Amino acid sequence: MRLLFTFIGILAALTHAIPVDTASTINVRAMAESLDVGINGGIVCGYVYSEKNQAGKPIALPGDGQVHDLRLGWSALVISGCQCQFYLYNGRDLIVGMFKGNFESYVDSFACTQTGQSDNAPVAPRSTVE
Repeated sequence: MRLLFTFIGILAALTHAIPVDTASTINVRAMAESLDVGINGGIVCGYVYSEKNQAGKPIALPGDGQVHDLRLGWSALVISGCQCQFYLYNGRDLIVGMFKGNFESYVDSFACTQTGQSDNAPVAPRSTVE
C-alpha cells in the first residue's frame, strides 16, 4: 500500500512538472485585452510576434479575411477555429489552422479567417515551419 501511494505521489509530481503550453489552452481574448492590442470586439485569431519563440511585440491577428501588412513577424500563435495565410519574405506562402511556432523567414503580411471548425482545423507542426 505504501508503494502504491509513493507511485501516485511521483506521478502527481511529474504531471505538474510537464508544461501544458498549447494554443488551445491560451485565452487569446483575455491576452488581447491585457496587452491592449485587441481588435475592438472583433475576432482575434491569435498573434504574430516580432521575435522567434513567441517573444517580442505581439500583433493581434484579426479574423476579418483581409490582408494586413507587417514590418516583421518571426513566430505566431493561431488558435483552433481560425485559419491564417502568412506571406513569407522568401516568396512562400503558409496556410495554417491551429499553430504555434517559428517561421523559416519573416512574415511581411497575413490574412486570417474564422473557420468555426475547431475540431477539424489543420494543425501545423509546433516547431520551425520549413
